[in-house]
Amino acid sequence: MATQATIARHNTDGTFDTIYLHFDGYLDHTFRILREHYATQASVDELIELGDLSVIAEHADPGPGQDYHSFETPAQDVCIAYHRDRGESYAKTKAQRVPLLTSDDTAFYTYVWSNGQWYAFAGGKPVEDQELGTMALADKLHQIEHITS
Repeated sequence: MATQATIARHNTDGTFDTIYLHFDGYLDHTFRILREHYATQASVDELIELGDLSVIAEHADPGPGQDYHSFETPAQDVCIAYHRDRGESYAKTKAQRVPLLTSDDTAFYTYVWSNGQWYAFAGGKPVEDQELGTMALADKLHQIEHITS
């Protein structure tokens, strides 16, 4: 069974660009990858532009010499995107712009890039990741005004 997640970028106008992640959306995998490998605005933008993901990994794109990357034969440590790697319509898999985030039944975990850092939510409630030494997200929730449970 897949652990699905939503990955969102909080925009300056208060909206969110969201993508769906199908596999391995749990905290100690996805939150760790986001914090360690998508820690700049440019890298977050690159990730969101891929659209919906089957798998998140350390790199959004294959590096030089990794021209074999596809859904069936993925390059090591490279995200698998539904449009780029599986040939699905970009119109159906591109990031969706929404005015607010809500908890839904399909994705228990939600990860939000806002003000230069990642926030994690489980079931619509903020989560603190002790292993990564993050601040209690409940104290910072006011920075993401549109999160609702």
